[in-house]
Amino acid sequence: GLKDCGASRYIEKVLASSEMGVMKPDRRCYEQLLREWRGPTENVLLIDDRLDNVVAAALLGMGAYHAQTNKPAKPWYEVAKKFRNENRGAK
Repeated sequence: GLKDCGASRYIEKVLASSEMGVMKPDRRCYEQLLREWRGPTENVLLIDDRLDNVVAAALLGMGAYHAQTNKPAKPWYEVAKKFRNENRGAK
């Protein structure tokens, strides 16, 4: 996963919808996440293996990446790194 490939150093916070009481792609899940984040919506990156979740996040203005779970996590790492570098200091 993300920890195994080193992406965690580019990620400030990981929130699991299963722990939030509202499941993705329900809009309330993303709104709760954004309230907790307290930063610009465009500085939030969702990495998810379900396309409907990725689309819902993108429609709210979040960065979104469709992770393919049958592939190595390295591309996820590269996406998180690039996103973090492009949004550094914007929170």
